[in-house]
Amino acid sequence: MSLNRSLLRWSIVSALSNYTDDPLPTLAGKRIFDSKIEAVENVKDKEILPMIVVYTDYDKDAIIHATTAKTTRTMTITLELLIAIISDVDPESGSYSLNYPTTDSEIEFSLDMLEAQVWRAMQASNLAADFFRSVVVSVESQISRRGATVESGNKLGARQVTWEVHVLKDPMSGVLPEYAAAFIEELKGRGEYKLLAETLEEMYSTGITGAPGLLSARHQMYSDDTADKLNMEFATPTVMVPEITWLDINGDPL
Repeated sequence: MSLNRSLLRWSIVSALSNYTDDPLPTLAGKRIFDSKIEAVENVKDKEILPMIVVYTDYDKDAIIHATTAKTTRTMTITLELLIAIISDVDPESGSYSLNYPTTDSEIEFSLDMLEAQVWRAMQASNLAADFFRSVVVSVESQISRRGATVESGNKLGARQVTWEVHVLKDPMSGVLPEYAAAFIEELKGRGEYKLLAETLEEMYSTGITGAPGLLSARHQMYSDDTADKLNMEFATPTVMVPEITWLDINGDPL
């Protein structure tokens, strides 16, 4: 389990939905989901419903150990943007079906605007967006793919946006990182993520105990015998600082 990965997804969902409070920063409103699409209830007939689903599909070198201490942790964050239409509700069963409108100029423009709103929401001044910017060291690439499949005569109007990013590695066992503390505390005061945030805080804060140097040795996958021979038990643990490349407004290295 990667603790930073879970909290990173929650930060994106929270930033894009503003914790479901007004003002809502994107066209999708409150319909921002973590790795799933939930049923949409109490909607009007043929109401257009933008939605966003957040995934973290790939994560390389999440944990520091002896052979990856100096490598960069790479993660892909995928956001599926779509605009859906709810068909007529069956008066007897109360059920409805979810269909997709034709991807005409208006729908395509709406998806472009939604994609722009997503990136701007991650630059906002709030704890969720700030956690995202604290953990994501740099953006390696950003790919936007247009969806245009046809099913039962309906064309899917969708956009899949993938950010390939460099992310901080997870901290050592028993360490609640300073960059995560404020955001976790805020989540604990919110309904949907309250219990999950409390569990995550406990996972960050508890774990194997011992002298700092010994914990660092174990985290880097040294045996206790090796740590003892290297006299690491009471040594100052190594602090792994990710390599940061500062860019100007045009994206060129400074």
